[in-house]
Formats: sequence, structure tokens, C-alpha cells
Amino acid sequence: MPRREIDLKIIDLADDGRGVGKHDDRTVYVTGALPGERVRVRVDHDSSHQPHSFARMLAILSPPSPLRATPACPQHGRCGGCALQHMTESAQLAHKRERLVRALGAHACLTDAAVAMVVPSDPALGYRTRAKYVLGRNQEGRLFAATYAPASHLLVDMAGCRVPTPCLTAIVEHALVALASTSLPVYDETTRQGELRYLAVQTNEQDQGLLVVVTRTDACRAALADAARALRARVPALVGVVHHVNATTGGAIFHDAT
Repeated sequence: MPRREIDLKIIDLADDGRGVGKHDDRTVYVTGALPGERVRVRVDHDSSHQPHSFARMLAILSPPSPLRATPACPQHGRCGGCALQHMTESAQLAHKRERLVRALGAHACLTDAAVAMVVPSDPALGYRTRAKYVLGRNQEGRLFAATYAPASHLLVDMAGCRVPTPCLTAIVEHALVALASTSLPVYDETTRQGELRYLAVQTNEQDQGLLVVVTRTDACRAALADAARALRARVPALVGVVHHVNATTGGAIFHDAT
């Protein structure tokens, strides 16, 4: 069926955080919609195996749900991570508990199992000590660290993501500047040319970090060595930079030579 716009009432929340509505005997899953809201959506895909459709929200036609909150990250809804950031923290915790109750309830012997309230993380943001990024360039030629949008290889710029630790974010920001100074081309999946492919960063509780730069070939080693020396001089928290070569054409970040 072609893409189309429809209005529907959201009646539930799926396990993955999408709002659930009904339209013409089909279950419609809507990214970003919350129970109780009436929304206008654009249907992007109709399953050929089940009476399910998947849509993106265009507008909220009713008063917003009292569960709704402003997402902390600018790319919420595009990157595919942190699927519940548009909900208040208490609503997120309640939804996660309900997911567990539903899962246990599917087994007769666990139907009456007691499920405690979910304990919130502390801190709620700025806690992730490890991250991997795809490198890309925008139309203006700016180098950026990205992730793939769900079910695609479309790049989503992760600048402003609030989940990594401040130390990790700072390392990535400085690494992009250092790599941009090399003028090395970004790897193109279509032509299988270019050098810069991925970044991987690991930090610890002492705010020290290790950076891995993944390229297609070893030909850029000298340029990367110069960039790494300059980077470490600017970022004392960075204790090491590793160059990893991955000439494979698949989606694996690291190439296992064994």
C-alpha cells in the first residue's frame, strides 16, 4: 500500500516505546506517540505478513499526554536509541515494569510473580562510558560522528547526544577536529573507497579515555599518527589512540584477522 496520512487514537504503548493505535483492522505503531493522544501520522510501511503498519507522527491533534516530556537529546526519534525519552521519568519506569509483568504473565507458573518498582539509574544522563560511531561528512563537508537510523544505513549526526559521559563526548569532539585536519576522505559504502570509517571510545571512572580510529587501509598511518599526537597534547584525558584497519566491505566495525 502507498504511503498515506491518517488520524488515530493511541491506546497503548508497545515494548519498544512506540504508540499503538488501530485503523482499518490494522495495528499501527507510531514512533513518538503516547497513550491517550489523538495524532496525525504518516504510514511508511505496511507489513505483508501481519496486519501491522508502521508510522511516524506528524502532529498531536489532542492535548498532549501528561506523560509527555521534552527529550534531552536533539536526535531523539531519529537515532533509534533512548526510545522513551519523550516520557517523564516516572512514566518510563512504570512502562518498564509493565513490560516485565507482561513477559512473566505469558508463563502460567509466573503469572503471580511479584515485580518490584524499577529503580532509576543515577545519573539518568551522561553515564555511558563506551560508544561506537560511523564517520560521515555533511553537505558542507563537515566531519561528524554518527549512528545508523533504525533499519537503514542513513547516517544520524550524534552531536548533542546526552547519554555518553562528558569525558567521552569531549574526546569525540576533539577527535573530529583532529581527523578533519588530515583531509582524509570518509569511507563510502557504495563505492567502497575512502579511508575514515569508525570511531570507538572507552572511558573509565577516572575520566581517562582510549580512542580507536578505524580506516579502510594502512596507507593513512602517517597522517593519523600526526593527528593522534596533536590530539593527545590537547586532551590529557586521552591516554591512548589505536589505529585499526578494516578493509572488509561488511558492517562489522572491527576486522578479526583470525
